[in-house]
Amino acid sequence: MNRLKVAVVVILALGAVLVTGCTTVQKGAAAGGLVGAAVGGTWAYQTEGALSTCEGAFVGAATGGLIGALAGDQLREQREKNLEAEIEQLKNQVEDLENQLRKAREQAGALGDKDQSINSLKDAIDNLNKQIEDLKNQLKDKENELANLRGAKQSQEKNLDDLKKQLDQLQVQLAQTPKGITLTMVDSLLFKPGQAEITEKGKALLDNVALILKEKFPGRELIFEGHTDNQPIKYSGWRDNWELGAERALEVLRYFIKTHAFDAKRVSATSYGEFHPVASNATDEGRAQNRRAVIVVVPTVEIVKKPL
Repeated sequence: MNRLKVAVVVILALGAVLVTGCTTVQKGAAAGGLVGAAVGGTWAYQTEGALSTCEGAFVGAATGGLIGALAGDQLREQREKNLEAEIEQLKNQVEDLENQLRKAREQAGALGDKDQSINSLKDAIDNLNKQIEDLKNQLKDKENELANLRGAKQSQEKNLDDLKKQLDQLQVQLAQTPKGITLTMVDSLLFKPGQAEITEKGKALLDNVALILKEKFPGRELIFEGHTDNQPIKYSGWRDNWELGAERALEVLRYFIKTHAFDAKRVSATSYGEFHPVASNATDEGRAQNRRAVIVVVPTVEIVKKPL
């Protein structure tokens, strides 16, 4: 019952983030995490032993939060497409009104000041001028918003190129994926075979990675992933590859919190065991690639608020 209460606290906390989150991606992550925590906690409670209710809630929150963040990032891309369409529509409207204005002025010039209908025609011209000015203001706002989105995207791409060169020197692979920016390290850089204790060499590598993350992605949500090959556990004492992947992910997470003071509220860990390979497990080389630790930098692209 105490574990069930903890799971409820997880769900309530995510609900608070959903209300107060300042970006589309953050709110998406919170919404996904809220649903994931509820489903994960309920499932674990019903399975009676596979996972505790609390553990199920955290697993569900991590998975759901990532899915929600992806949805938020897709909303940013959709907003850019919508802006392009809205700008084109406004340009067409301005062109149409300017044509009407030109014709009205031609009619006013032909009538002369003595014609009784000239006053109503002048009113129509004034009204057209106001409509055109309003549309041009809207057009300017949307063009500025689109320019900001594109500028942020270009800046991010350049920063990622520079960061990739920096991480290549550390043998850390950088990639931009649908789930976020990922930093991948093969297990031999961090651990001895079959173990989860970080080696001294591994700590030195993580020290560099931690400094880079703090500099390039301050305050960002991080997910630490553990991946293994498909070789069954024989001698190391782990129950299975799930447990080995989970403990390695947690060890990296704990190192970041204890040694580099990362905010525990903004990190999570998950294990994929052998089930998300990046290469074939039929060869030694492929298995070596699959045994890896991955740090995911969850997207937090700021969305310019649309006026109400």
